[in-house]
Amino acid sequence: MGKGVVLRGLIVHSCTYGIWISESDVTISDCYIGTDASGTAARPNGIDGVLFIHGAKNGVVERSLLSGNGANGSRISGRTTSFNTVVNNRIGTNADGSEAIPNAFHGVFIHSNAKANFIEGNLISGNKFNGISVSGDSTSSNNIRKNKIGTNRDGEAALGNGDNGIAIDGGSDSNLVEENLVSGNGNIGIHLINVGTNFNLIRSNRIGTDFSGHFTFVLTAPPVLPQITATAADYMGSTSVFSAPLTTEINVGESRSDVPRHYHLGQNYPNPFNPVTTLQYELPRAGDVCLVIYDRGGRRVRNLLNGRRQPGVHCITWDGTDDNGMQVTAGLYLCRMHAATFEQWIGKFRGMN
Repeated sequence: MGKGVVLRGLIVHSCTYGIWISESDVTISDCYIGTDASGTAARPNGIDGVLFIHGAKNGVVERSLLSGNGANGSRISGRTTSFNTVVNNRIGTNADGSEAIPNAFHGVFIHSNAKANFIEGNLISGNKFNGISVSGDSTSSNNIRKNKIGTNRDGEAALGNGDNGIAIDGGSDSNLVEENLVSGNGNIGIHLINVGTNFNLIRSNRIGTDFSGHFTFVLTAPPVLPQITATAADYMGSTSVFSAPLTTEINVGESRSDVPRHYHLGQNYPNPFNPVTTLQYELPRAGDVCLVIYDRGGRRVRNLLNGRRQPGVHCITWDGTDDNGMQVTAGLYLCRMHAATFEQWIGKFRGMN
């Protein structure tokens, strides 16, 4: 498929791959991929519904049905496969999001070093294994936001994926999982697996709840062990606290409460911004830090920082200008932080003129 191709309103089934994307700037809108024309019965593609591979960039799959396929609803693979967006789709369900038409593996599978891809606003339910699987060393800086995973379209009834809602494993790092509803799945809501699966940020999700935030918690009597404690808060500020036993191996050394334990690049604020936005970053030790702004096409816009900084929490502002001092146009931008062996992307943040 060539660069810049736009596909709309297609019914795609009975192929080896539904749609194979290895070029940049491909858009797929309002298609049924792996079902019949009514969106109520499976007509499988043999492997994946939509495959991004071999350096595909800036692709978009939107408002489509990706269900009934022989492997994954969508798969994103490869070291230079980045800045692709899967948004506002139904993956593993029928067209109205009320019943399952499973993909045989995962709803969305990101692996083999794919970086800085965006999975946002989808209904991902009814798949045979995980709703979303992110796997492999250096598969990093992917953003998973505002999806319903394991429920029906309204988030009011379970329509679970067979295994985990979201699984991050095999050393995948620095991914953002934020503001998702993850409930009704067969195993674990969000599962982080394997040594080296570090620096992933899991925040502001509703795990094991319904759309209103109600949940059931079952705790059996544990042995006497150190405890890990979680606090759940509803929108009115009421809290419930639960503890579970924790076993861990700790290397004893000097501890300073004012120094972060990990590298981290936070989301910019405000977002959208006009004319200035602020980014916060955290350093557990002194060293060289590089912060660079890119546009949606992966082109460098502004080198915000390239120098040595001390450990601690730091803030830096961007005034919306490029390296030449020119005001950038309104649109989507991303920021990359590199420090020592750590790398993280954040986005999307939106500038307005």
